[in-house]
Amino acid sequence: MADFRISRGEDGAAATLHVAGEIDLAVADDLREAGLSCLESNDPGVRVDLSEVTFIDSTGLGALVSLRTAAGEHGKTLHLVNVPAEVSRMLELTGLTDTFRVA
Repeated sequence: MADFRISRGEDGAAATLHVAGEIDLAVADDLREAGLSCLESNDPGVRVDLSEVTFIDSTGLGALVSLRTAAGEHGKTLHLVNVPAEVSRMLELTGLTDTFRVA
């Protein structure tokens, strides 16, 4: 299994989570908690940079959906950025492509 890493940064307009490795059952809660922490900030939204993600399963997708829902409840936005082909394909296969703002 690829090492999972998550770090938080700021780009001025939104908090940014940089995610790397595999997003699966073992780490989905870590991703969700990090995203929820960003939503508590004064930033108008959260960007999730997936450029270094090598794999995502249904629990990882569930964590992202949960974050998108929570962002809406906080009046904020959630954007997925630098989405690799593997993740994009999973979004397409599960019908979630239109659920997320992808940049």
